[in-house]
Amino acid sequence: MRNSNLGSIRVTRVGERVLAVAGFPCDFLPPSTDEIQRKACFGATPKPAREVRALPNPVRHAMTPTLQVFLIVSAALFSIGLLAALSRRHAIFILIGIELMLAAANLNFIAFWRFAPQSKQPIGVMIAIFSIAISAAEAAVGLAMVIAVYRHYRTTNVDQLDQLKG
Repeated sequence: MRNSNLGSIRVTRVGERVLAVAGFPCDFLPPSTDEIQRKACFGATPKPAREVRALPNPVRHAMTPTLQVFLIVSAALFSIGLLAALSRRHAIFILIGIELMLAAANLNFIAFWRFAPQSKQPIGVMIAIFSIAISAAEAAVGLAMVIAVYRHYRTTNVDQLDQLKG
């Protein structure tokens, strides 16, 4: 028996007949040697009636992100980070808020690079990668300081850290 490819599955001629009898459409079966049966089975491939989208779009326009969408997401990230940095009392949450603000700035760098009229050189990407490296170093130093303060005072509450002296 001759084997033929059906996607990534190896199927024999008997398997092809079983699939055809089971009611599967013939247009995905591999071509057979009998050209007349093949043309009768396959026919013309119908075109889809409309474009298939991942999410429903009531406006019926293509769902492409614009600069405005990126700026809104960036502003939301920055606002959440600012709220976390200013309203929390624990040093870990303050560091997380600062990291969110840096992520918002990186998103702005990438968005303005992407939507620039002449985006030949990846300057926005280079600035974002440099900023990510700086924020990783900042997080490491910040966590080291939090651990040192916690070992001495047994708290990460920044309101109770008024006894620090230089």
